[in-house]
Amino acid sequence: MAMWQGNVDCLVLPGMLLTWYWLRERRDSKAAMLLGLLASLKLTPLVFVWWLIVTGRRRAAALALATSVVLAIVAMVGSEPLIFYYFAGVTTANVTDPSSAFGSSGFAYAFGLPAFVVTWLPRLILLGGFAAIWIGRRRPGVAWAIGASLMWLASPVASIHTPALLLVGLAPLAWPMHDDEHPASSDTGSEAVSQLRAKRAEVVG
Repeated sequence: MAMWQGNVDCLVLPGMLLTWYWLRERRDSKAAMLLGLLASLKLTPLVFVWWLIVTGRRRAAALALATSVVLAIVAMVGSEPLIFYYFAGVTTANVTDPSSAFGSSGFAYAFGLPAFVVTWLPRLILLGGFAAIWIGRRRPGVAWAIGASLMWLASPVASIHTPALLLVGLAPLAWPMHDDEHPASSDTGSEAVSQLRAKRAEVVG
């Protein structure tokens, strides 16, 4: 459905899987720049900047934000200076009056909940999710899965294909992040990976 609609989620989903894989391999700079690129295409991946911060990867978080800002400037130069003003207006309208049938606000409306619940539920889920990510920061895979759920449940706009973003939360199962591989406050590069592998080889030997 996302491919048929030409929706950007077709890029966000594999991009976030690759982001996790690079983080697991301690390629934090690459992961951060990819996250910044994805966030420039769609705002929801920004929740993972919070994940970077609470798991000790503050340098990567700063790089992700910087990448997003640079790409925003490029977009403004390549199109028109007011493009993000219009974008902010649309985003504000979506937040103050969510109307998606496939998101948390749509579910609240379907269950006949009061209008203020329909309006505020995505924001409350976002705040609660941020708190849950912070609580689970010692278990980065769990915190990552929570972030993946926020891309759907905390978004005021969701389509029928949006729940597919939950697949991002399965990345830690495919590529587990071992306890000795986090937190990382900076990009340690291939040298750190080599040292880690050497340490493991000594243990095995």
